[in-house]
Amino acid sequence: MKRIANPGIQKVLLFVSLLFGAFALNAQYTLTVEATPAITPGSTTYRFYVDMQDPTDRMSAVFGNDQASLLVNTPGGAFNSAFNSSWNASGINPAFLPVFPDLADDTYATIGLTGPASTSGIVGAADPSLVEDANQPVTPYFLTPGATTLESTTLTGASWYVLNTAANGLPDANLQVLVMQVTTAGAISGQVNFQVFPLGVGADQQQVSIAFDGAGTFGGDDCVSDDNNNGICDDEEILGCTVDLACNYNPEATQDDGSCDFISCLSLGCTDPNACNFNPEATFEDGSCTYANFPLDCDGNCVNDADLDGVCDEFEIPGCTDASACNFNASATDDADNCIFPEPFYDCDDNCLNDSDGNGLCDEQEVPGCMDYAACNFSPIATQNDESCLYPDECGICGGLGPIFECGCFDVPEGDCDCDGNQNDALGVCGGDCSADEDADGICDDEDDCVGALDACGVCNGPGEIYECGCTNIPEGDCNCGGNQLDAIGVCGGDCLADVDADGICDDEDASILGCTDPCACNYQIGATVDNGECAYSGCSGCIYITASNYDMNAHLDDGSCEWEGCMDPSYLNYNPYANVDVGCSNAPSSIDFNNDGENDVSDLITFLQFYGLGGELISENATVGEACTPIGMSVDELVQTPECDGCCPSGCGYTQAMNYDPLATQDSGSCLFGGCTDPIANNFNLLANMDDASCRYGICPDFDGDGQVNLIDLLDLLLGIGN
Repeated sequence: MKRIANPGIQKVLLFVSLLFGAFALNAQYTLTVEATPAITPGSTTYRFYVDMQDPTDRMSAVFGNDQASLLVNTPGGAFNSAFNSSWNASGINPAFLPVFPDLADDTYATIGLTGPASTSGIVGAADPSLVEDANQPVTPYFLTPGATTLESTTLTGASWYVLNTAANGLPDANLQVLVMQVTTAGAISGQVNFQVFPLGVGADQQQVSIAFDGAGTFGGDDCVSDDNNNGICDDEEILGCTVDLACNYNPEATQDDGSCDFISCLSLGCTDPNACNFNPEATFEDGSCTYANFPLDCDGNCVNDADLDGVCDEFEIPGCTDASACNFNASATDDADNCIFPEPFYDCDDNCLNDSDGNGLCDEQEVPGCMDYAACNFSPIATQNDESCLYPDECGICGGLGPIFECGCFDVPEGDCDCDGNQNDALGVCGGDCSADEDADGICDDEDDCVGALDACGVCNGPGEIYECGCTNIPEGDCNCGGNQLDAIGVCGGDCLADVDADGICDDEDASILGCTDPCACNYQIGATVDNGECAYSGCSGCIYITASNYDMNAHLDDGSCEWEGCMDPSYLNYNPYANVDVGCSNAPSSIDFNNDGENDVSDLITFLQFYGLGGELISENATVGEACTPIGMSVDELVQTPECDGCCPSGCGYTQAMNYDPLATQDSGSCLFGGCTDPIANNFNLLANMDDASCRYGICPDFDGDGQVNLIDLLDLLLGIGN
């Protein structure tokens, strides 16, 4: 007998298993849905438990996205109490339960808690946190009375979770962790996805998707028990009323729980058509009829309100309703168009509103100006002296400053250099007689020996030292300006008299040295001038790349044996394209220490959540993490250049994972290039790189998998590093 008796559920599980390999079912962890009669009549409370295998297993998160749908369907509507304002159990105040017992039926999300963490009695307990897609939130299902669907199927997704340091993530005495409670009057079905840390180790995390239909244990193989021998596992029984004549008959119920109700479906109500609450469907009068109180109707609105001001015509009081009018009536409800207003600048008693000088003329009507007849700016229309009067100065200027200029009452005229009418001559002398100084050397041209400039060779306006030896060229037959000549081996000023064999060595110093002259040979001799025919090409091969794990410092030529250890699976975060020996694949980010305090803790999670849901340019433009998320580095063409041959020059790079791999290469002498970040303190340091490509990043990008979105997958990866 199978635990999942519904064939449709089995098909869903098979589909999820095949389509989403990363969230495959794991028989080690199952989902148990327990059903008990609710305090609310006619309803059932379902509790969802994740079944653990070891007391040290830790529950991490419940989640849903476009790869693993989180679904809960309650066609009969979910019960949400008005006294829990939170989406989780932290809003269930134990002090309220004796007064409002149905608060215990509230629908909520949780991780191991049935109330606030602070009152749970669990040392180290923490209320769960939540992230969700603003375009498909999950919190309304836990806050809206009668909610029918919880769904999270988008790329951003949703999750409620605790850190692996929260004590309520550990299983109870039954090796179970409560993750959700739903109370409904009808059926319940869907799919739940959760992340578990086996034995509390985040790096070994398991992500499990399990479909469910009603109560039972899902995700395992065989029934534990069937006490009533009805062919349905006890943990899959659906409790409810099985009497078809009852008001709350449940055709899906497999076991009667004694909850049948034969009264609530009778139609009671007000049967008077003249009453405000007349119920045409009621068949039994219950004495609840209510009636309107004229002049108001059943909705409390005026029967007669000609001006639509909300005051019934029977209650209207005509009068002036403008508070600024002299005859304003505070009791008036209907304006009679009879308001009386004072003249501008006056009050209702014809007194000036503002008369600072007390002259009976309002300040707004005053004309400021000079009222002194002796002043040169006297104003005949001024009514208020503003102390602006001006008087002529010694130069006859109204309000002038007197003889304060260079020439008394005026400045030196433009073009003159003094008050007597003189001008500057060509040398800048006021009243001087020099007419020209073309080279501006301070010497009048009619007295200057050179109108211009002497060059370095003493020539007036000459070209200067433009020749090989300054003012002259190198004399014919010489090799420099010092009078020297080339010797027999081409040295300027040298003392070699002869080089008969033209080998560049003076005859009186020439001496041949025998040895191997091939730079590619194992026994190449640097000082040899004549090859002795004994060059050797074996015995000096090995791995010559220092970043390889089997680097041979004594090797001269590479034999293709180099081993670079790293993750070779592109689906992991630490994938290294240069590795040819597969070790250590992991999805743990290289660093999550956003605040750089040396700890991976809740503060880093809070910083990460600031960027949750961002994507595309919104990440790269972010002032905090944009630089870390923006790809940088040198191109392959910039890194891979053909160097000039200097010594031994074999045919090319023979390793396929190198940037400059040459399929025609026959001998590798260390020319392979592995571009990457070579700074060990950078977050993207590549241990296998042998050439820095300017790609080092020292900030942390929250888009750990590099898919252009900060979403649920990045959050699950971040949780692997919390507390490490």
